[in-house]
Amino acid sequence: MTTTILKERRMVRRFEEAGALSPDSARSLEQLGISSGRILRRLHDRLVVRHIDGDRFYVDEEVWAALRKQRRRHASVAAIAAAVLILGLLLFTKTAHAMPLPFTPGVVRPVG
Repeated sequence: MTTTILKERRMVRRFEEAGALSPDSARSLEQLGISSGRILRRLHDRLVVRHIDGDRFYVDEEVWAALRKQRRRHASVAAIAAAVLILGLLLFTKTAHAMPLPFTPGVVRPVG
């Protein structure tokens, strides 16, 4: 897991701990102990963190859950693709290095 994703999780946890999970319970960044920066911008751009009147913010839990689900799905697909690639490489290298049976005149060996 990347440090950016870990930082996003920590920031969302701050919102959750403060109860800033709806427009009615939105808090200022100061109240949350959060500074504006790259992580807040990323979450805001993805609509996880919503900005409302004045300087109040809250986390949209549905969007956060959907983003986490999407990330898990991408990670699963990447893991499956990596496993298929590794399996393919192992099979390829095994068959590429297979030594043909030595030819012995007069001895018939089964094919396959």
